[in-house]
Amino acid sequence: MSSLTNTNPLMATGLLDDFQPKPKPNTTPAHNDDARAEKIAARQAANERGFVIDNFSTVVKARRSSSGKASKSHTLRLYIQDINRFQTWCNDNNYSQARGFELLLDKILS
Repeated sequence: MSSLTNTNPLMATGLLDDFQPKPKPNTTPAHNDDARAEKIAARQAANERGFVIDNFSTVVKARRSSSGKASKSHTLRLYIQDINRFQTWCNDNNYSQARGFELLLDKILS
């Protein structure tokens, strides 16, 4: 049968004075120049073959224009088949869901 002790097993290993922070890496300018020259050579080779290296390009997706009306987020409980039909109808007619809902209300309430 084992007994509990009041000693911390981590403290039994001794003091933590022998731990030191990791030294900062020593980057020399020669290493940076070599890496830069390699990147320039790769870019030139790509340009000669008709490729463009652009690691920072962003693709801007077209957004539907807003109607200018204020909107509010609201949660509704809908049947999955019904919301799928509604979303398909909105996508087929290039409507936002807010515009599609507005059209349905206009048709129902008029």
